[in-house]
Amino acid sequence: MPQIDTSKPATGPVGLLARLPVRLPRVIIAALAGLFVCYHAYTLVHLYLGAGTTGPIGADLYGGSSAGEYAWYVHTQSILRVFIIASLVLVAMNRRSALYGMWAAISALVGTHYWAYFFDLPFQFLAGKHPLSYLKGFIMPTVVTLLFLSANLRSKHGNVGPNCPLERPCPSAGCVDRKPHGF
Repeated sequence: MPQIDTSKPATGPVGLLARLPVRLPRVIIAALAGLFVCYHAYTLVHLYLGAGTTGPIGADLYGGSSAGEYAWYVHTQSILRVFIIASLVLVAMNRRSALYGMWAAISALVGTHYWAYFFDLPFQFLAGKHPLSYLKGFIMPTVVTLLFLSANLRSKHGNVGPNCPLERPCPSAGCVDRKPHGF
């Protein structure tokens, strides 16, 4: 049977993040969630209250008269933005099931960008964009998910020490409990 070196810390993103100070992942999650809640709320306010514009709904964001012609698209994106706001608030409140909602809503919003791009909808936000540029919408949910999992791993299994391998029963010094680690 091969010997496993328990003196080395766990690798991988969750293992590395598990060694952050206890409250730091939660603070980062709250900051990112707050930032994106404000962004999507501002977008909705700007879209529906107009921020000083007198044109049709979404004239500035979606580019002139095309917003009125494609009101169903604008409203679909708005509903998705409301779902993103709700799921981010719940993620900041440490609700694990909200991660699924966050991923579903953000994936659907990115999907609507591809929908507009590939079906040549006449929106201003499509001008000069490469199709892969919409994938940057997945950066924030990935960071939040990794931080969320690392913070929950720490809170579920106590103070994870630097010698804890995180994948199996922990007989090493520096780990509080002796149970198998996992998600």
